[in-house]
Amino acid sequence: MLSWAIILLFALVAGLVLKFSHVKHKFTLVLFVLFVLFLFASISVVSKSNDLELDSVEGIFDATKFYFSWLGSGIQNMKRIAGNVINFDWEPEIPETDLFNLSEIAIEKTESLVEKINE
Repeated sequence: MLSWAIILLFALVAGLVLKFSHVKHKFTLVLFVLFVLFLFASISVVSKSNDLELDSVEGIFDATKFYFSWLGSGIQNMKRIAGNVINFDWEPEIPETDLFNLSEIAIEKTESLVEKINE
């Protein structure tokens, strides 16, 4: 219940600031709100899925270590995916016979155009 109260309070404060600030500050605030919501949701998921104890200082330190380990492995996975996308062969697979036929067709069309021009 406390987590929903924190989210509601945060949303109300963000709404008030959005109402009374300039456009540049609104964009920054929206990014900040999205970051805080991501942080809150990810900490909640990690703590619930791994039964982390947040009642003591030692439990909070252990949870922090576990969270940053989880976050770091997620970043490493994104780096691997980006590397695989960069190294992917994006050129279409056209057999050499098709390329040869395409070049012959282009030569024939060019020759016919040259003949029409010369007439």
